[in-house]
This record gives sequence, structure tokens and C-alpha cells, in this order.
Amino acid sequence: ASSGADAAAKPREFAAMPEAGRGRFALYAALGSAISFACGWHVHEKAILMVTVPLIAAVSAVGGPEGGVGDELRQAAAALSVIGTFSVLPLLPQRPLETALKWSVGVAGHCVELYLLRRRPPAGGSGDRRVVLGMLGVWPLPGWMVLLGVAVLGAYTDLGGHKMIFKGRMEFLPLLLISDFSAVLVMASFIRLFRLTSRLTGPGTS
Repeated sequence: ASSGADAAAKPREFAAMPEAGRGRFALYAALGSAISFACGWHVHEKAILMVTVPLIAAVSAVGGPEGGVGDELRQAAAALSVIGTFSVLPLLPQRPLETALKWSVGVAGHCVELYLLRRRPPAGGSGDRRVVLGMLGVWPLPGWMVLLGVAVLGAYTDLGGHKMIFKGRMEFLPLLLISDFSAVLVMASFIRLFRLTSRLTGPGTS
């Protein structure tokens, strides 16, 4: 009887799982694609969309208490989505019109995404801006450093920084820098996702 009472008193992290069957399926599809991506099933950057698209659909249905695993899962998904989008930007045309369009659409889309996935700031807290910025953090980097890295590399690649420095030489360097930066953060995000979902579906949740 005491063990049953203890179990009832423990937080039920499994409640953070998406309740709808489609939400669970999307989460497992995202994790399966992440395993394939990490093991080299597809080397092209755009394959990250096979992870981020179902993952965002899944975490939009995540429940659970504020500050719990559900909150962390939404933050991890939001950060991975931003990094994944950034990693494919060098593959798009770099003419002025296309550059302005891809950055405008990307920034606007992720602002909406972060707004919808954010948690409410506590009363008397620092507001939505601090909360949303914190969602972009990927260990070991805080959110502001991730955003700064995206801004600096984006300017170097798309706003003429590389051409100004190298005068047409080393044309693959911008893609190399963005790919290396994104790869480290994507793999760190995958590890975080696997750790969080293991807490959702572990023995203590049954």
C-alpha cells in the first residue's frame, strides 16, 4: 500500500507525452529520423527536415507541468528547428532578392514558432523576450550565443563578408563553417532529445 502511495505521489512525467495518437507517432517518427540522420543515412543538410517537421508537430501537443520534461522537450525542439533551418540556408540561391526572401521568411516563421511553443513567464519575471531567448540554448551554449553565432555566420555568408575577405577564393568555406557549427549543435540537440524522451517513457512512468 505504501509503495502505491509513493508511486502516486511522484510526478507523472508520462503525462507530458502527446496524448493524441498522431502526436506520439510524430514524436517517434522524429526520433527515428534523428537516429538515421546521426548514423549517416543521409548526408545532405536538408534531411534535418525529416526530424524537425514531425518533432514540432509532436511537441505542440505536449502537456505536463510548467518547468517539467514537457517544457524542456518544447525548448529542445524549438532550438533544433532554428539550427536545422539555418544549416540549409547556404544551399539556397544567394542573389540579393532570394537572400532577403529566405531570411525574412525564416525569421518570421521561427518567431511565430517560438511564440507558440514558449512557456508563460512567471509573474514578476523578465518577460517573454528572456523566455524565448532561453529556448534557443543548446548545451554548452546559452541562447544568446547560439543566436550570435547564427547572426555572425549568416552575415559572413549572405551579406558579403566572405567575398570581401577572400575576393572569390575558397568558395566552399562559408558552407563548411555553417555545416560544422550546425553539426555540433544538432548532435547536442539529438542527445538532449533522447535523454528527455527516455525520462518520458522510463520505468517510473508506467
